[in-house]
Amino acid sequence: MPDYTVIHAYRADSKGNVLIDKYSDVDLAVQAAKVAIATVEEIVPEGKLVPDKKSRLMSWINFHAIVHVPFGSHPAACPGYYSLDKDHLKQYVKMAGNKEHFKSYLKKYVYDLSDHNEYVKLVKKQGWSSSPAARRRQKN
Repeated sequence: MPDYTVIHAYRADSKGNVLIDKYSDVDLAVQAAKVAIATVEEIVPEGKLVPDKKSRLMSWINFHAIVHVPFGSHPAACPGYYSLDKDHLKQYVKMAGNKEHFKSYLKKYVYDLSDHNEYVKLVKKQGWSSSPAARRRQKN
């Protein structure tokens, strides 16, 4: 049994219910953990979280904390919000293959930054685009 599981999801409501991909199996990791945390792109008022044909709800009873972290999936995609950052992923894979290079990667993208917002600013400065239209999910 894992002590902690952290997932990233589309949205949560103010009660702590979380909207996840319909075909995702993250619920298995969430339910297996002693403590489960969800980072989400958006937090909406209770009652406004409605699944569509591509998503489903996980109950608030599964989570110990919900954290609002826009762009929290980067460099991976968050469908309906932003796409995969292929250039950054290529850089990551290349640097992860060498211990010294990976230390350099961690220094630049993790340790030298004060918070996630600084990370987002850095990757946008390096050319990652996250157009507002791509971030908006259709509201039901």
